[in-house]
Amino acid sequence: MYECKDVNECYDIFIEKFEKIHKQSTTIKTHNNNNKEYENKWLTKSLKNAIKKKFNLYKIYIRNKTMENELRYKNYKKRLKNILKKEKYDFYQNEIDKCTTKTKYWNIINNLTGMNKTDSTITKIKFNNKIYNTDIDIANSFNSFFSTIGT
Repeated sequence: MYECKDVNECYDIFIEKFEKIHKQSTTIKTHNNNNKEYENKWLTKSLKNAIKKKFNLYKIYIRNKTMENELRYKNYKKRLKNILKKEKYDFYQNEIDKCTTKTKYWNIINNLTGMNKTDSTITKIKFNNKIYNTDIDIANSFNSFFSTIGT
């Protein structure tokens, strides 16, 4: 790569090497996220339509920036924000009131606070056609990869 004279040729060589190393060292993992039990259940069809209307008002304002369009959009946005906040609160309050066990109660609380997110740690990595699964080997693989990118 250092011997080429043309910038485009150097760039192509760099991209080719980068993609090769990237392909060798990464795998695609899919995660099944089952924590969507309550995600946006509180959004009714009419609330979704109101969100679409807000977006349309925004598009109108962007296309034709008049004071009237701006006020119409901002007022609708403010009212919708308050309505959405109240509807979400009412939905979760109702769900909490219906709880019969502590587990269900804490599932709702964790969902609201974002505490139910799974930890996405790397448990193994493939680098130079070898699989590494200890923390130190994974760290050394990353170090080796990133320290040799430019060479």
